[in-house]
Amino acid sequence: MMAQLDEQNDYWRYYGLRRDPFSFAAKESDSYISLRWEQYFDLLHYLCTSNNVLLAVTGAPGAGKTTFLKQFLRQLNEEIHVVSLTASPKFDVAQLCETLIKEFALPAATSENLDEQLETHIANLQYHERLALLVIDDAHRLPPAALRALLYFIKQQSENQMRLHILLVGESALKDNLAALTSEKSDQGLFHHLALEPFQLEETEFYLNHRLSVAGLPASSPLSRAAVKRIHDLARGIPAQINVTAQRILQSSMQVRPPRQFPWKLVGFILLGLIIVIILSMYGMRQQPVKKTVKPKPPVVVAVQPPPQPKPQPLPPAPAPVVAPAVLIEQAQQAIVLPKEKITVKPKQKPKQGRYTIQLMSVSREIALKKYIAAHGNDSNYFYKPDPAKNRYILFYGHYANEAEAAAALRKLPAELRQTKPWVKLIP
Repeated sequence: MMAQLDEQNDYWRYYGLRRDPFSFAAKESDSYISLRWEQYFDLLHYLCTSNNVLLAVTGAPGAGKTTFLKQFLRQLNEEIHVVSLTASPKFDVAQLCETLIKEFALPAATSENLDEQLETHIANLQYHERLALLVIDDAHRLPPAALRALLYFIKQQSENQMRLHILLVGESALKDNLAALTSEKSDQGLFHHLALEPFQLEETEFYLNHRLSVAGLPASSPLSRAAVKRIHDLARGIPAQINVTAQRILQSSMQVRPPRQFPWKLVGFILLGLIIVIILSMYGMRQQPVKKTVKPKPPVVVAVQPPPQPKPQPLPPAPAPVVAPAVLIEQAQQAIVLPKEKITVKPKQKPKQGRYTIQLMSVSREIALKKYIAAHGNDSNYFYKPDPAKNRYILFYGHYANEAEAAAALRKLPAELRQTKPWVKLIP
């Protein structure tokens, strides 16, 4: 029974892999990043540095929220001071104030009133040397008082003073809790929500191939197209369920396949052929007569010395040529090089274009942008630029004279273009 259990746990050895491709203890660097996740990373980075809103990322259990958060934080630079927490139902406003004082090195508040303490802390954060990012995982477990305090921080800041940014990650109940606290018109727009949707069938196939590849798959995938679809349907596109389902299908496939046997017959035929070749070559050597080889004698070389030659007498030096004064003057005039005039050509001025545009997405593969443009009409308003600092490509849409014109165009975009959460920005 134990041997059978070990065989099931080590199923990956049967397929020639270096480790279990679907283990929950996989390396963080082996994580699969979908195209939608790359777009969300770019949008979150922009909002965390340029907008005064509370950010909320939600997803079903097993949707990859923790992996998503770790990959996003890895992309942030040292200019942002990140403080990460894990929420609990007992996390109250007093603990929130203590965390801000300790992690961001703020002076302690003198007032005992919690509202006055919050106001003091948010005022002190405006003088923090770096942008402050407070990240709370499992935020759906936060009590309403703690959520209300976090929204209060956002309300107390302005577009000119917003040194504190807040990112909450949790299950779908987090969105409902925030919506209940921002039902009034004055509170609308205080938070921005992003949902981690389950994988589509194509994304599931990419995910499975990626996990098998980083585990050292030596050949083609052992999962057929029908097996991939079955895994996707059973797991409903949720990454954690995909891992469990793929493990079970690979283990069951291992039991159905016949065990691999060593090809003894093929090895026997090869050895027999080698023996026959060796015997024939030895028999041929015996039949050939032995030829005597006579070494040629080396030739005798007689050195003959040439008769001595008389030494050549040196010739007398030739007299220097006499140069006429007129020739000297002509040579001097030719030696004078007049400076050339520096001709400057003014570059042609490019026609002025609008300073604002709409950013649709940012991805790491240029071919993905070209496919997206071809699939959405191939309009002349599309244009993209590389971002060498991040090794990414940014897709834009249109040129607009001011921010208001760009915002109006954003509202008129088709629904399929608004799925990527586009926003208005200055043309870089």
